[in-house]
Amino acid sequence: MDQETREYLEQRLVGVATKDDIEKLRQETRAIFRQLQGKEKLGADREIRAELEAARRDLEAAKGPLLEEIRDRFRGFEEEIKGLMDQLRSAAKEILNRGESKDQGDQASLKEELRTEIDRLGGEVKEIMGSWQREIALSVEGLKQETAAALERSKGELGGSFETVQKEVLEAFHRARKEMGAVLQMIREEMSLDRTLAREETEAKVQQFIEVLDTFQERIGGAADEIARSSERIREGFLEIREELGAMMRFSFADLEKKMAALEARIKALEKMVFH
Repeated sequence: MDQETREYLEQRLVGVATKDDIEKLRQETRAIFRQLQGKEKLGADREIRAELEAARRDLEAAKGPLLEEIRDRFRGFEEEIKGLMDQLRSAAKEILNRGESKDQGDQASLKEELRTEIDRLGGEVKEIMGSWQREIALSVEGLKQETAAALERSKGELGGSFETVQKEVLEAFHRARKEMGAVLQMIREEMSLDRTLAREETEAKVQQFIEVLDTFQERIGGAADEIARSSERIREGFLEIREELGAMMRFSFADLEKKMAALEARIKALEKMVFH
């Protein structure tokens, strides 16, 4: 609420409000925002937390469109609340302007009309919150479906990658086995032809055999490193999804709590001006 509107309402309410009216206004406002802070927040927060646990298994590709959709919904929610507050300010000004020239009986009627307008606003806020909660539920369901689809795609891609790695490992193993077999066969043949095979030649054949084993080990190690790098990239994608969605929810509810505290402070200040 801007400064000019706040001062205008404070000055006019001095003439038409009672302590009970101010208390009821304060209690109604607190009730509305308690429901927002409690039931709506708790229900949405629990559901989203549960879904975020499942979303950790998602891929990074599913993150962008969903986050943009949630941001749009929050922006729309804030615009609707702002519109309702503008309506309340306009209605209050109109009611108070009519009450300047009225007697006590008419002023009581105007105060009742003002209460009715506040009740209407509370009902509309509740309806908006219900709509917002339903939309969040749909977004979460969409996330679940996109995650499941992305997971199936990732299973296929990872399955293909592992099959490729497995094929390469088997081929490397077969090549190494053939090379080792050839080396051993050469050793056997030479030893059968010459039982006095020189020690140097034997050591050379053994060294060749060891080199074949080393080559095979390097190929296996390279395949394992590639699998580890792929797993790390997928894990980082899951963590980014969870952290960004969690930060968005914490920021949104914290912002609503600040607005509630500010509104209560204004009502208390108005009460002091009227009765002290």
